[in-house]
Amino acid sequence: MPQIWLTYDEMADHFGCSATEARSGAISQGWRRRRCGDGATRVKLLPDMALDYMRAQVVKHSAGMVRDLQARASSFERGPAAAPLALPAATAEAALPPPQSKVA
Repeated sequence: MPQIWLTYDEMADHFGCSATEARSGAISQGWRRRRCGDGATRVKLLPDMALDYMRAQVVKHSAGMVRDLQARASSFERGPAAAPLALPAATAEAALPPPQSKVA
């Protein structure tokens, strides 16, 4: 399981509380805290909370990606290029693999 370290602001956003409440909760629960090189203090999430956080991030970001893909797909015009490729019969037969013999 990967380690997830969040700032108090990131915790507040995820858990729906203020950064002060996130900090107080982390201290009262005895969660590991670390001052990072950028000056921010980060809290290590417990494994089950880290999994919940990762799932929430996937849901949050995948919804936007799906909307973007749907918008791009709807912008394409359907034309001759969208029709299935029809191969001549001789080419279609040549594209098939040879039948395999059955061993009894």
